[in-house]
Amino acid sequence: MYRFYTPLRLCVPAVLLLLYGSLCFGTTACAADTDLLPDNQGTLHTTAPEAVPAPAEKLQDPARLTPASLVEPADEPEPVFPEDSDTISAPVVPYEDLGIPRDPTLWLHDSIRRASVREVHAALNAGARLTEEALWLAAIYTDAATLDFLLQRAGYTSSARFSLGIKAQAHQCESLESLAIRRRLVSLLACGTRTNSLQDVTLLHLAALTGNTDVARALLAQGLSPNAVMSNGATPMNVALSAWLRSWNPMRMAVHVFKTMSRNTNYPGFIYDLLDRGGEPVPDELMEQHRDTMERYLVNLACDFHVPTKNQGFLSLSELLEQSCTNTAWGLIEFQFFNQNSRYYCQLVLVFLGRLKEDQTSLAIPFVFLDDRFILPGDRTTGMQFTIWHNGTSLTREESLRFMEKLGLDLSDSSFWEKMDARF
Repeated sequence: MYRFYTPLRLCVPAVLLLLYGSLCFGTTACAADTDLLPDNQGTLHTTAPEAVPAPAEKLQDPARLTPASLVEPADEPEPVFPEDSDTISAPVVPYEDLGIPRDPTLWLHDSIRRASVREVHAALNAGARLTEEALWLAAIYTDAATLDFLLQRAGYTSSARFSLGIKAQAHQCESLESLAIRRRLVSLLACGTRTNSLQDVTLLHLAALTGNTDVARALLAQGLSPNAVMSNGATPMNVALSAWLRSWNPMRMAVHVFKTMSRNTNYPGFIYDLLDRGGEPVPDELMEQHRDTMERYLVNLACDFHVPTKNQGFLSLSELLEQSCTNTAWGLIEFQFFNQNSRYYCQLVLVFLGRLKEDQTSLAIPFVFLDDRFILPGDRTTGMQFTIWHNGTSLTREESLRFMEKLGLDLSDSSFWEKMDARF
């Protein structure tokens, strides 16, 4: 038995070995047909096909070969996109919508109007042309430092004189914007005369269009005459007064085309500077021609002046007086404006008329403009006496103060009198 089972035990592993070998051979043959081979982990992976040698090309004559740089590329067909595409593209923002004109020169003009010093330098670095129109706008809208920089860069002095016309001259820009600039300047500097051209226009005339006090003081300090006359006889003071009247006269607002005013705009201050530097005073007959217009303006200015009250914070004078009075009216009783013969350049007296609601007694309250200060009746900060008339009786300064307190004015803050700026 032992001899019989010993060969049998040896045959069983041999048979198993043969079966395993046949199985592996079949798998290898199948994998060879499908380009798959077993790896060490028992998985299958793809093998790249062997490179097939290309057929030998026929050599060409070197003389007939063309360099690659001279070979013209074939026209590539344009790509065709489907009509119904799900691709979302961002909208293209126009260059002008970003606030920067495509033309550097127009960008320079726009930057000067907005008094943006940084953009002025950027526009010049971008190749903007420094035209005469840019200097005109600088005198109107910017400060003295920016104007001086542009003048030096353009090779002009502060005493330069210009010729303005609706049509550009040979050395001036001919863009549509420059044409509009000339039309506006000529229409305002003409000061009532009909003309298509002006000569001998100074930078001070241009600064007068917006009452640019910073530029005016710099030009006057450099020796520019405050009485410079251009071809139609207008001085900077005439231009400043005309532009100021047009800026707040409701009947002529359309003529005042300068929508963006200078940061240094102050027409009375501009005229005061001219007078301090030897400027000729405004003729009385010229001021009388505009008395009605200036009366409306000054009345509105006084009515809108806000004062502290006891219970309601701050109220305008018109609201304060309307609460206690009926049959109200305002008027201008004294008119000395820009007069060098007076103690003050500006001395204007307005009067408020009405009747008290409680007893129907008559009331007259004066309100005064002294240069850049607004004076209420009973004000102790000035040596001038402005008191209230009540029912035909003139009150003293102390009585006028008590009467104003009775109407609701709060005079407990002593610093209030020091803040009474007219702010024309």
